[in-house]
Order: sequence, then C-alpha cells, then structure tokens
Amino acid sequence: MSSNQLTSLKPDIFNNLSNMEYLDIDKNNLTFLPQEIFNGLISLRRLNLNSNKLTSLELNTFNSLSKLEKLYIGYNSLISLPQGIFDGLEGLIKLDLSSNKLLSLENNTFSSLSSLETLYIGNNNLTSLPQGIFDGLESLNVLDLAFNKLSSLENNIFNRLANLQTLYISNNNLTSFPKNLPDGLEIDF
Repeated sequence: MSSNQLTSLKPDIFNNLSNMEYLDIDKNNLTFLPQEIFNGLISLRRLNLNSNKLTSLELNTFNSLSKLEKLYIGYNSLISLPQGIFDGLEGLIKLDLSSNKLLSLENNTFSSLSSLETLYIGNNNLTSLPQGIFDGLESLNVLDLAFNKLSSLENNIFNRLANLQTLYISNNNLTSFPKNLPDGLEIDF
C-alpha cells in the first residue's frame, strides 16, 4: 500500500488480516485514520505511516496492537497527540514522530512505553517539554530532540533515563543545559 495516492481507508479494511506482521502505508495522502482501524491486526509488529498528511490521531487508533514493536508516524502534519494514544503498546521498541508539527507534548504521553529503546521527536515545533515527560522510559537508549524550538529544559528531565546512550539535541534555542545527566551519555549538540 506504500507509495500510492490513498486519501482514506475504510474502517474495516484490515479486519481479516490477523496474521499480518508488517504494514507499510507510507507515502500516501492520508489525512485521517478511522478510530480502531487496526483492530484486526493482532499480529502486527511494524506499522509505517510515514509521509502522509495526517493532522491528528484518534485516541484508540493503536490500542489493539499489543505486539507492535516499531511505529513510524514521521513526516506528517501532527500538531498534538491525544493523552493515552500509545496505551496498550507496552512492547513498542521504536517510535518515530519526527518531522511533524508538534507544538507540545502532554506529561504522560510516553509513560506506558516501558520497552521503548528509540524515540525520534526531532524536527517538530516543540518549545518546551514538561517535567516527567520521559518517566517510564527505563529502556530508552536513543532520544532525538534535534531541530525543535526548545529554549530550556528542566534540570532533572533526563534523570530517570538510566540507559540513555545517545541524545540528539542540536539546532534548538537552548541557553543552558540540564544537570544530572546519565553516565556515559553521548550528546550531539
């Protein structure tokens, strides 16, 4: 389904595909996904929605994808994410939200993603991040915050990221940098 001109998908299009493990719907013109559209995809491990024209996501869009490991939603036009959008994705290890138009993130946006190892939220319009935004991400190794509009970060924002190895934070508006960084952290300013 990749690289077509799809503008919409019927709500039941994936209902009888319970064995599908990979779904690429990238490089289309989708602006909206029906709520619970992926409910029939109980074996799905990778979902690629990159390079569409999505402006928002419904709350229960991904909640039935309990086996999902990789989710790509980059290169869209998302401005915000609903609270709980990633609930039920405890096995997710990679999340790409880069190159959207995100203005802000809620405090518990990622709290249910305890297995997440890689998080790309670079190239958005984020000006600040709430304290505790990364709470629950004990497995996170790579965090990309580059090319946003961040002007400051809370001192302890990275405190609970004991496994963080690489932080991309270049091309922001930072005038100072947080204290108490994880040991051995490689930072790309």
